[in-house]
Amino acid sequence: MARRINETLRKLGRNQPTNEPPADASNTRPRGEERDYEEETQHDRFRRRQARLAERDTSTSLPIEVAREAPKPKPGQTFEGPIDKLIEKYRDPAEVMRHMTVGQYMRYELREGQIWEGKRLVYDGTQHTTKS
Repeated sequence: MARRINETLRKLGRNQPTNEPPADASNTRPRGEERDYEEETQHDRFRRRQARLAERDTSTSLPIEVAREAPKPKPGQTFEGPIDKLIEKYRDPAEVMRHMTVGQYMRYELREGQIWEGKRLVYDGTQHTTKS
């Protein structure tokens, strides 16, 4: 510490004589180690500052938990039942298709406002055709 003060005073032109022995080669660090030492002290200062802030204000050290609503599943992410139940519940063929799971969506297709399973008409928008 005294060394830094003396260096600063010498740069300002106010150098005062010191009783310190001159620094020898064994006391000085190579340039790479000096840089590591500076980075380490900067890191230590940061950690000390964090510790001081945590002592002053306990709210920063506590985890913040926010109450969240459970996410609502999007249409088609959950199995709502077979095609019969979807038709009873939604009535509109486009809405029925929207609520199908991926497997159901691959099995059925919407053509001209009607739901088809291959070559068989399943739902025409007014009535559900039974399996034959």
